[in-house]
Amino acid sequence: MTKNWDDVEQRIRTLAVTANHELQVWTGVAQDLRLLDTSSTLRNITLNQQVSKYLWKVIQDPASKASLAIIQVNVPDLELREMWKYRLCNDICSQVRWMQSSHWRSVRRGYTYCCTLSDFELAFSYSGEFPPYTKLLKDVDSPIYNNMSIAQTNKRVIAKRQL
Repeated sequence: MTKNWDDVEQRIRTLAVTANHELQVWTGVAQDLRLLDTSSTLRNITLNQQVSKYLWKVIQDPASKASLAIIQVNVPDLELREMWKYRLCNDICSQVRWMQSSHWRSVRRGYTYCCTLSDFELAFSYSGEFPPYTKLLKDVDSPIYNNMSIAQTNKRVIAKRQL
C-alpha cells in the first residue's frame, strides 16, 4: 500500500465515525497490470497472483443518497508526465471537502483521484453494480463533522479509539 491509500483509508474511517449513521464502502481492483519487459513486450505482472493496475473504493451514504468513487493507480515507477493517461474519469477530489489534498497527484505517494459514481461505473464497466446514488458525497450530515477540519476530526477519531 502507499501513503496516499493509507490516507484514503483513514479519511473514510473518520467520515464513518463522524457520520453518526452507517456508510456503505466497497473496495476492489480493476484491470490487470501489464508492463514492458526487456524485449519491449507487454507482460502481465504477477506476484503469486495477478497484480491490478487500479485500486478503488466506492463510498455511499444511504441517508443522503450520495456517493463517491476513489481510485488509485497501482503502477510501479509511474512518472509524473505519464500519470494523466491513467486517469479514466474526471478528477473531482477538489470538490469533496473530506478528500481535498495536494498529495493525491504525487506519484511517489500513489496517484489518487476521485470520480462521480456514474463516471466511475462507465470508465471501469461496473454499470448497475451499486445503488444509483447520483448525489456527490461532498460531506456527511453530522453536526460534529460540519464544524471540524479533517485534522481536528482525525484527532477526535484517535481519541475515541483510545477510550
